[in-house]
Amino acid sequence: MTKPKNPSDPSPHPDMAKKPCTEAARGADSVASRRKAEDLPTLMSVSPFAGWSPFKKFMVISSKGSAKVADRSPFKIHRELKSILGDETIEVTKLGSGDLMVELKSNDQAKKLGAIATFLDIPVTVSYHKSLNSTKGVIRSHDLRCCLEEEMVEELSGVTHARRFKVRRGEDKIQTDIVLTFDSPKPPSRIRAGYLTLDVRPYVPMCCYKCQRYGHGKDRCKKPAAVCVRCGKGDHVEGDCSADPHCVNCRGDHAASSKTCPKFLEEQAILRYKAENGELKLLLNRSQSAVVALQECRLWEGQVPPRGYTLLLPRGGSPWGEVALLIRNGTRFSEIDLKTDLHAAAATISLEKTLTVCSLYLPPNSPLSKPSLAELFEQLPKPFLVLGDFNAHSPAWGDSRRDGRGRMLEEFIAENDFIILNSGEQTFVHSAYHSTSAIDLAVASPSIAAECSWAAHSDLCERPMQTVFG
Repeated sequence: MTKPKNPSDPSPHPDMAKKPCTEAARGADSVASRRKAEDLPTLMSVSPFAGWSPFKKFMVISSKGSAKVADRSPFKIHRELKSILGDETIEVTKLGSGDLMVELKSNDQAKKLGAIATFLDIPVTVSYHKSLNSTKGVIRSHDLRCCLEEEMVEELSGVTHARRFKVRRGEDKIQTDIVLTFDSPKPPSRIRAGYLTLDVRPYVPMCCYKCQRYGHGKDRCKKPAAVCVRCGKGDHVEGDCSADPHCVNCRGDHAASSKTCPKFLEEQAILRYKAENGELKLLLNRSQSAVVALQECRLWEGQVPPRGYTLLLPRGGSPWGEVALLIRNGTRFSEIDLKTDLHAAAATISLEKTLTVCSLYLPPNSPLSKPSLAELFEQLPKPFLVLGDFNAHSPAWGDSRRDGRGRMLEEFIAENDFIILNSGEQTFVHSAYHSTSAIDLAVASPSIAAECSWAAHSDLCERPMQTVFG
């Protein structure tokens, strides 16, 4: 994260975070198989998730009467929370209802806040936020075919619900994914299920398997009769259909369940974005950043950005872009049409002074050369900030090791007299192994570097994001 320095406020604003961008499989709701192999041992056992523990961190303070806590002085609210929780760095958000949402750091703080009956002499109730304290994830393992849903919930700490998906393969229904509900705002990236270590992917609800339309599930479908997934007609079921395929969503010559359907791809990306960007919106509301540089974001032209921001994507980029800029509404900017094969988006931004901000993503296994970097940097009007996921390791910006890409970047930056703004803090944490590294850089032209400060957010996760404050 970078920000122009303000003499009256020398402290940095830590608002850089990373999250995973993966996709969940499309599956059908089904009742769990009740058949369990008697000659196999139970695969599930109580085992903590590596680098993760369940914790409800969002609590809401609601006033009982007409007097609203949120109407009191922010200074008094801050002092009262400090006296209750013993921490002055707690994040507080005023909700549209007039209630206060508090983001806690430990179960001990949750117990302390949950025990209060009055706040600033106002009778209140304190409860967990209804939607932010749980999340879903998808796992897949053939070895779990003999395990009941109830067994998974009972044996896996932090899991409150489990549900199997089945898909049709000819005349058979094959068990595929298992959707787990976690009692925490963030799912783990992996779980331990007995001796198994399983990846957890974000859960993205998809299609109604009654009418074949998107936006709701079959339990809430208002259509009186089911529609054939193959031909799109409603007078028979799929197993009896021999008609030519016809998609009810895009009118194409394929079944509605086709993974290549344009409507399916569009809905998948939209819902994945909604599922993965809740914390981004929360961060934007708190920081009011002028510019946010995103990498590995999988956004596309026409994407609806978070409220209050304009989304800027590379021109002529891939349908699921790897980089983007979010620019706060009211901020004057001019898009730069970059001519490069690299994943980059840039704009000239008018803050206290005019500067160029570029979001850059360099995939770890793609080739990279000094000429390709030079071609990009030469197109950026000075002064500029390049904020990116470089996937490069070097002690020059805080990593414990140096790889070939890191050595090449060191040379490129030194040869062009650019400035690395990183303070040496780690920028990436692998939640499964609880290991950290520094692979994200903020690079500035010399004339602006002295006016910027940089810090890593204290709650690192797995998707790159850097912010510029104005």
